[in-house]
Amino acid sequence: MSMKIMKKAIVSSIGAAALLGAASAQAQFTTIDPVQSEYTFSGATQLTQFGVPANCTLNLVGEVVITGSGGVTIDVTGGAVTGSGFGCGSVTLSNFPWTANVPASAAPADPTDPVTVTFEDVSVAGPLGNCGTTDVDAVFSNGDPISEPSSFDFDATIGACTVNGILENDDVNVY
Repeated sequence: MSMKIMKKAIVSSIGAAALLGAASAQAQFTTIDPVQSEYTFSGATQLTQFGVPANCTLNLVGEVVITGSGGVTIDVTGGAVTGSGFGCGSVTLSNFPWTANVPASAAPADPTDPVTVTFEDVSVAGPLGNCGTTDVDAVFSNGDPISEPSSFDFDATIGACTVNGILENDDVNVY
């Protein structure tokens, strides 16, 4: 191998190592804005049980914490289903907290990019009885632009029910 080719290989290796180091340094969450003890997300949702839909408003309250490893833990600590639609008053949520642990590696380089999170052990009962308990995926978005409302978008099957909707907060950003 010629000296010129060796120098190029060394320079390329150093450059690649620097890029990998920079990429891994960026792969974490560092900011929650505004910092509060709890956040509320609300929105129109539809719970369908045995083909019968209940169009309601879902309000979830929780905490968001950046972990020591640069990940995020989201704990939904409570919630309520309201509305005048058929069955809304008889929908119950339980088994709190519903926790989602988002690793640092899931932090997007662009804070307006959505992030998929999984809430564990979500338990719901509908107007026709218990739906079940399962993990629920939701897509979190800071908004685009980031000054827009933040949201969780979900479309999940929980046992005998399906639940879908978009819950928003005026603007809490996690990046």
